Amino acid sequence: MMKLLRRPLSLLFSASFSTLPPVPSPSLTFLQSVLNQIKHLSANPKHYPSLTTLDSLLTNTHMLNPATSLIIIDYLTQINKLSRAKTLISHLNSSGTVSQPFLYSLLFSFLLKDSPINHIESLWADICGSVKRLNFSFSDYVILVCKFDELSEVKDVYNRIFMDGGSYCLERQSYVALSAALCSLNEGILAKKVVNEMYDKGIVVDNWTYFSMFRCFCRNGDFDEADLALRKLVKNGFVVDICVYGSWIDGLCKYGKYREADKLFRKFLKRGSVKKFGEEKKVLKEGRRAIFQLNCEGVVPELMAYECYFRALCNAMKLDDAEVLLKKMMSGRALPETCVYGSFIKALFRSGRDEDAMKFFKVQRKKGLVRVDEIVTYLIMGLCENGKSDDALRLFDEILTVNGFVNGSYVCNIILGGYWKHDGVSKAELFFERWRSNEVRYGKLDVTSYTIMCNGYCSGNDVQKAVMVFEEMLKRKMTVNGALYERVIRLLCDCGRANEAFRYFNDMIENGHLYRRTSCFNWMLRRKILLTIINNRNCKLAEILDLKQILCDIELVAAIRDEPRIYFLLFLKAFVKAQKSRSYYKRFQVKFKRRREGKTDYRARVRLINQDKNKYNTPKYRYVVRFTNKDITAQVISATIAGDIVLASAYAHELPNYGLKVGLTNYAAAYCTGLLLARRVFQKLEMDEEYQCNDLFYRIVVLQATGEDFSVEPAETRRPFRALLDVGLIRTTTGNRVFGSFGWFSEKRFAGFNKDGKSLDADVHRKYIYGGHVATYMNMGLLNGLKCMVFLQEDEPEKYQSHFSEYIKAGVELDTLEELYKKVHAAKKSDKPQPKEHKRYNLKKLTYDERKQKLIERLNA
Repeated sequence: MMKLLRRPLSLLFSASFSTLPPVPSPSLTFLQSVLNQIKHLSANPKHYPSLTTLDSLLTNTHMLNPATSLIIIDYLTQINKLSRAKTLISHLNSSGTVSQPFLYSLLFSFLLKDSPINHIESLWADICGSVKRLNFSFSDYVILVCKFDELSEVKDVYNRIFMDGGSYCLERQSYVALSAALCSLNEGILAKKVVNEMYDKGIVVDNWTYFSMFRCFCRNGDFDEADLALRKLVKNGFVVDICVYGSWIDGLCKYGKYREADKLFRKFLKRGSVKKFGEEKKVLKEGRRAIFQLNCEGVVPELMAYECYFRALCNAMKLDDAEVLLKKMMSGRALPETCVYGSFIKALFRSGRDEDAMKFFKVQRKKGLVRVDEIVTYLIMGLCENGKSDDALRLFDEILTVNGFVNGSYVCNIILGGYWKHDGVSKAELFFERWRSNEVRYGKLDVTSYTIMCNGYCSGNDVQKAVMVFEEMLKRKMTVNGALYERVIRLLCDCGRANEAFRYFNDMIENGHLYRRTSCFNWMLRRKILLTIINNRNCKLAEILDLKQILCDIELVAAIRDEPRIYFLLFLKAFVKAQKSRSYYKRFQVKFKRRREGKTDYRARVRLINQDKNKYNTPKYRYVVRFTNKDITAQVISATIAGDIVLASAYAHELPNYGLKVGLTNYAAAYCTGLLLARRVFQKLEMDEEYQCNDLFYRIVVLQATGEDFSVEPAETRRPFRALLDVGLIRTTTGNRVFGSFGWFSEKRFAGFNKDGKSLDADVHRKYIYGGHVATYMNMGLLNGLKCMVFLQEDEPEKYQSHFSEYIKAGVELDTLEELYKKVHAAKKSDKPQPKEHKRYNLKKLTYDERKQKLIERLNA
């Protein structure tokens, strides 16, 4: 039986040649003969006839092209015939058809897969000679691998370096490249270990390495490690500029630390005395973030600070705050860069606000402050991503006719990619032909254009057109990357065109696109295994498949499901360990229903309803406030074993009975609803005569609402009614509507509280109680306390009509809004509870005389 192989690369165009073309190429025929002998040796390594035949075959050096040699070397290393594999590598080196990085990768990945670096260097010296070895070493290989930033390859090199405790010392450039590659792949902890290794070996660590680590930790949200890296930079005298501050702000916004980001941004805006970078060396204290101890006042230009914070907010999808910041930036007569507008447009498209993005573009185009062809590129990119390539093309033609484009080919490639992604082959081909016939207008077709077309045909399994486009690229001598080779070879393997796939594979190696193992050939080999099984029904499954490896491969399992025999054999013979036993499921307890639905926070509820034992059955009241899109619910509830009992309730939809017909869910409406509930509780508990206030809690607002905090003193007979505020799942931010409906809470959560001065501005709170913030927005168009440059009613009448249509319909004016709320408050305080009418749903029982009279009336009728 054939020995199971470690890497699927060894099965390329082999395993069994039942799927070979009717007339295979000489290279494939030769490869089949070699692999047949290796198969015998895998069962019996000392089989002399097979060894003799194998050695005679390997003497045919004219048949050993790079692709054939690569497959044979992989097989030989797996049956432990390393001397013959070394001979093949020496032949490739002497032939000069492949590059030294590729030869070195054969030693690294095949011959000495689990050996330390010293052994690889020794073998490399034997193959290439001591003089030629100096042209390429392991340090050069590390730099080459790090250049392409593939995580699996970089980690493989990292593990090999630290295999024997890091005894092998690399050149400084290799350590720096490895650290930078790990940072770019967001592996900051591994990069830190590389830096520590450099420090232990006495290699100088430059500031740019620390800066790469700092940015990596900021992207990952590890601000403790980022703080340590920043301290190193400051200690070494690094110029702390906007790049450092921008990375920190971007990380804060990315992980939801908006308060710290805003604090740092406001520190930028302080205009102190302008100091030169490095004028004084700051001594950083422990226990506080280093970035907040640095003196950045006057160092960062104001416009640059705005742009940095704005782009961070856009990346974090905080579009409302970003819009306010952009308007404030432009109100200062500062002209942002084009990338700032592009960040905002991309964020609008990511949030699904396509119309707002188009409106924003039209406004900026009308102002004429930025180049139209630059900002429209971001708009076209967003339209293509959302499947609106036709609209993008129309917009491109319009701008091209009026203004022109500096880089039309780049935009056309975006549109072409959008057609392939969302609209299919026909529209993509139509646009490609249109572009080809109008290269003077649209720009020249480049390698990116042909790559998009070739990838599109490969995705649609149109092998003929894909190969035709690929051959045209080769004919025009365009630079073809390894990824495109991969797609074409993959498609050819699907269609059973082994000769062409093998030829492209060989060209790929000779052109230097394959210097290490790639996922292309792993996929190709797995596909070849599957085709071999399907076509050769009599082969033994265990001779071809490594079951554990196949079952871990999601793509291959999905493909195998189409073949019932293979699907049955795989899962019949494979052993899959049960992760959760029967005992686990027997003891599994589901969570409460409202917890599964995400409606109740039981951790908070337990703390709200737990009553002291020495209080016996004394109810513990909760003031429950809930908001919907059109209503506010306020209830006073106590919990019992039988269930919750509602003492009193009030709803915002009752406010029209007292004169308030619009704005039933804002801060002022929440105040009115809480006031109505307070009145009803007082009346039900017969406390309305004793306490002449408008609230039912310790912390209340006095009868004439002034916005100030006022505490009720206990009366002689009964103490004030007390309840605990239950906000449910609402975020308890300062100024939230839930606090406008009253509640036993600190004044720190009222609208108008200043956290810096630690005091409540009663005028601001009073404005919110009487709807002043609504009136201000209707009049001036204010957003979050910052003035816009336009009047809402004059400059944006459509927005004004949509926002305040009910106010206009009800005839509510700005000047009378405060008086309206005062009348509503007074109406509720003078309101007396009406006795409830009992609704009867069944017929009243009639007496004998009534039934007799009813019968007479019916007969007379």
